[in-house]
Amino acid sequence: MNLTVEEIIHLIKTNQSKEYIHQNTDDTNDPPEEVYFGHALSAYELNYFEKEIKKKKKNSRKVKALLNEYIRKEEEAEGIDLSSSTIARILNVGPSMISNLTSGRSVGRIDILMKLAIFFRLSYEQTTELLSASGKAFNNNDLYESAIQMAIMNEKYDIEDINEILELACGDNVSIDMLDKHEIYKPMKKTSQ
Repeated sequence: MNLTVEEIIHLIKTNQSKEYIHQNTDDTNDPPEEVYFGHALSAYELNYFEKEIKKKKKNSRKVKALLNEYIRKEEEAEGIDLSSSTIARILNVGPSMISNLTSGRSVGRIDILMKLAIFFRLSYEQTTELLSASGKAFNNNDLYESAIQMAIMNEKYDIEDINEILELACGDNVSIDMLDKHEIYKPMKKTSQ
């Protein structure tokens, strides 16, 4: 059962959002721990660091494959050619950010990945797969991430709805900085026909 925007807001207002997330997912991931290396690395630390580099390369290939699949599906559904610069414009990020993700040069920041999940209207399972492929997970102790997580869990992809949820959860000046993709697509559809 999907919650309405009002029900999501009620859960946030009554501090029940963490409980809802835990009850409705098998997500027990805490955010990954940051690893700090000093100036001198032990053999163990160096080995760990090399493994992490290999893992990031593998992860970036997985992120690349997922995003290119989502782009292809979006292009087919909308009947347009979707460039990295168009996606970047809608997400309000630099074009190189999207290009680096779709080419496998980067795994991306969690805020960008959450925007991509909203942009592509990914299911909760697809979103967690994308985050996992990048070595990330929703941080249930972060109000912004919890609000976005609840919106995606309940298939709320309308930017106005998400911003209403974020405003309540995080304060008046917090919003997801994205454009309505359908407004951007209108002239693209006219020229591609």
